[in-house]
Amino acid sequence: MQTRRLITSRLAAGALACAGAFSTLSAQAAEPSYFAVVPVSGSGAVGQIRPVKIALAGAVPPAAHTGVAYEFNIAALLTLDGPAGTSPADATWSLEMGALPAGLLFDAGRIFGTPLELSSSPIKLTVVVSYRGLEARQDYEISVAQTYYEFTDSISGTATNYDLQQAALASGWDGVQPLKAQVTIEENAIVGSASTSLYAFSTGADLPSGSMLTLRNYGAIIGMGGSGGRGEFPYGISAGSPGGGALNVQTPLLVENHGLIAGGGGGGGAGAFNTQPNVAAGGGGGGGGQGFTTSAPGSGGLVYSGAYYPAGSAGHSGNLAAPGVGGTGASSGYYPNQYSAPWYCTAGSGGRGGALGESGLPGGVGTGAGCINVNGAMGGAAGVAAQGTENIIWGEKGTILGAVRQQP
Repeated sequence: MQTRRLITSRLAAGALACAGAFSTLSAQAAEPSYFAVVPVSGSGAVGQIRPVKIALAGAVPPAAHTGVAYEFNIAALLTLDGPAGTSPADATWSLEMGALPAGLLFDAGRIFGTPLELSSSPIKLTVVVSYRGLEARQDYEISVAQTYYEFTDSISGTATNYDLQQAALASGWDGVQPLKAQVTIEENAIVGSASTSLYAFSTGADLPSGSMLTLRNYGAIIGMGGSGGRGEFPYGISAGSPGGGALNVQTPLLVENHGLIAGGGGGGGAGAFNTQPNVAAGGGGGGGGQGFTTSAPGSGGLVYSGAYYPAGSAGHSGNLAAPGVGGTGASSGYYPNQYSAPWYCTAGSGGRGGALGESGLPGGVGTGAGCINVNGAMGGAAGVAAQGTENIIWGEKGTILGAVRQQP
C-alpha cells in the first residue's frame, strides 16, 4: 500500500495545463494555491517485489538394476524461491545431454521405468529446469547393473551327484534371471557319485549370461571307481572300466578348494586265460577302482562251461577307503587231471583297481611252457578330477587327484 503526502506549492496558473493530478483547493485567491498527492518510496512504506531464485542440487542417483522398477525424483532437488504464487509445478524439465538406458523414461523431473539392459559404464545426463525465463542445470550419472537371483547352499554330511543348476531351480529360481550362487562343502563332508557316467558335482549348462558361481570346498568331491575287467567265456577277457569324474564345470566357476577333488580310480584289467591241448585255465577278474561308493569287481575267467577246467577267481570290490585287488588266475593240469598237479598252464591274475585319480592296473600274463601265454587286459582310465578347465577360475587349488581337462 502506498503512502501519500500532501505537498503545498504555489504554481503558475499556466503550469496546470500539464498537471492533471493536481486538485484546485481555492479558486478565489488572488494567487491560487494547488496541492499534489505524490507517492513516495520508503523503507517499509512501499511493498517490494521479491526476485525469483532457481537452483538444482546435485545428487548420486540410486542404483539401477535390470528387470527391477526404478525411480529417481530429480524434482525433489529443485529449489524455487520467489513471491507468492511461485510454484515448482510451473517449472519445465528437459534432458539437455545424454540418452537414458532402454526401459527408462524422463518426465516432469522424474526418471522412472524398468531398465532392460546393462550399461558398460556410467551414463552422464544433463538435466535442465526452466521457470519464467530462468534456468538451472545439473549433471547426474546413472549406471544399470545386473540383477541376480542369489542362491546359497551348504553341504554337510554326504551328497550324491549334486547339480547346482537343479538345486537353484528347486529353490525358486526361474532359470531366466542371471544366477549368483555360492555352494560350500563343509569340512568332512563328501559329495560323490553313484555312477561312473555322472559327475559328483556339476554346475549345469546354458546358464543365463552374467551368472556368477562360486564353489568353496573344505571337504571332498570324489567320483565313483570303475568296475574290474571280467574273464569272458570262452577265452575272452575285458579291460577295466574308467573311473567316474568328480567335477564338471560347464559355466564359469570360481573354485576355492581347501579340501580334495578326486576322480574315481579305474577298474583293474582281467587276467589272461591260458591254454594248450587238454589244458586250460581261466584268468582272475580285475579289482574295482577306489571311489565314492562300492565299485564292482570283475568275474573270474571260465574257459569252458561246467567244471571241465579251472576258472579264475573274481576280483574284489573297491570302495572309498581303498581299491579292490584282482582275482587269482587258475592253474590247470592235463585233462582228465586238470584240477591236480602237475600244472601245465597258469592264467594271469586280475589287475588291482586304481586308487583315487589313478588308472587300474592291467591283468597279468599267463605262464607255462607250451601255453599260449597271452597278455592280460588293460586297466581302466582314472576319472577326471575336473572337466571344463576353460571355465574354472582357481582361487585355491588344494589337493587334486586326477586330470583337469577341457570340455570335449
